[in-house]
Amino acid sequence: MHILSAKHLPILLSVIFICLVFTVRGQNSISGTVRDDKGETLPGVTVFLSGTKAITAADNNGKFSLKNVAPGSYTLTARFVGFQTFTLAITIAKDVTVNIKLQPSVSSLSEVKITAYSEEYYQKFRQYFLGTTLNAEKCTILNKEALHFHFDKASNTLTVTADDFLEIENKALGYKIKYLLQSFRLNEEEKLLAYQGQSVFEDLKAETPKEAKTWKQNREIAYQGSIYHFLRSVYKGTLQKDGYAVYTILNKTVPGSTDDGAQMRPDRKPLKADSLMKVIDADVKYFNHKQSLFVVYTIYEPEAYSNTGGGYDVKMTTKWNTFPKGQYSVLSFLVPEIVVDKHGYYSPPGSLAVEGRMAWEQIADLNPMEYGN
Repeated sequence: MHILSAKHLPILLSVIFICLVFTVRGQNSISGTVRDDKGETLPGVTVFLSGTKAITAADNNGKFSLKNVAPGSYTLTARFVGFQTFTLAITIAKDVTVNIKLQPSVSSLSEVKITAYSEEYYQKFRQYFLGTTLNAEKCTILNKEALHFHFDKASNTLTVTADDFLEIENKALGYKIKYLLQSFRLNEEEKLLAYQGQSVFEDLKAETPKEAKTWKQNREIAYQGSIYHFLRSVYKGTLQKDGYAVYTILNKTVPGSTDDGAQMRPDRKPLKADSLMKVIDADVKYFNHKQSLFVVYTIYEPEAYSNTGGGYDVKMTTKWNTFPKGQYSVLSFLVPEIVVDKHGYYSPPGSLAVEGRMAWEQIADLNPMEYGN
């Protein structure tokens, strides 16, 4: 099967899965009890805040507690074998109690048969899920046997699911990541990649001071110019200070429109951050723009990215020398508005299509929400 270069693939980033939202303000702990649909307590349930280092397990009485949580917006997730994953979007600034009810699973992932070409599909999944950066080369999925693959020949679509947390050892950034994969869909013919899930991070222990220093440097490089760094910059209104220049793309664009020779034409006048954000409250803002955005990040240009020969480049009719030198990305809105919090996380899932430099980095280059805050 022909594998398209990643430069031809816009990424539908799906980070926050929202079932219900409520807001509280004050201190910093989340506690509660986990029960099943019959009201019986469930010990041993894994409870965590997606994208962070905060994780715990319910005790013998089904009680859990996450302490020292920084104020902000999170996705509270509960996972237990045999039950549907529970997710709850929450903005927190004080102690709060959340009582969780888990519903039995309605189907078993074991019914999905792994095809004869599972290793081929695994390598494809790894490429698009972890990314193709140097950091991705230093990542290991420790339990790839948890993955299930289904390839639909009629639609040329690869679907991947998992019956447990994926455990990923990232020896480039110094993290062990547990990723609860909810969905993964790759259609190279339509040039579409979309995946969704929740992650929790654990710091690895460096074997030497040199390794610790390398991890620190790699984390900062991965963070600078990432989609989350950009959204935090938009949220704070510090685009220019943080090294960003953002332009409206004048011609009509849709996901994949910069592929296969198609070109775009950005406006030469940069946008201001306040024109992109509408304040909801102290913690959350709307990010919206009717047209796609051309984003230039002028500070970092990792050598590995430069050596791809523009592997994630974008094409335009306007001369390049009209714009600052740097990393070029395209963001396309798939819904009228997305909600962004101060961490740079947003909803609804799959609401942004990302092309260019920001699409280069995937799970292998992801830092926890605590990073940079």
